[in-house]
Amino acid sequence: MGNDLWRTPAWLYDWLNRRYGPFDIDLAADETNAKCAKFITKETDSLTQDWPALGRNGFCNPPYSHLPPWVAKAAHHSMMHDFSSTWVLPVWNGDKHWRYHAAIILAESDSLSIDDFV
Repeated sequence: MGNDLWRTPAWLYDWLNRRYGPFDIDLAADETNAKCAKFITKETDSLTQDWPALGRNGFCNPPYSHLPPWVAKAAHHSMMHDFSSTWVLPVWNGDKHWRYHAAIILAESDSLSIDDFV
């Protein structure tokens, strides 16, 4: 599946940070695209990290090729720990995994479409 690294546009991150931040950790980044001073790289494997031990309010534009474990981890930390996170996610309306995990996360959060910006 093509390129899994998508840089979040500065205008979008800035708007999200003003609305939901300040973010203290980028959950899926590298040295060239990190949005926060503290970030987790592919090499340090975000899915094995204890996010609440590293920050209180995360930002994430995860690899899109395998979203279910990312979204499930976010839902777990949101429900079981005092950890908030804001995500940039693609919307594949016909994807059953997206609908299931989105229902878990969006039950307690805002949902914005890129249409809200254009």
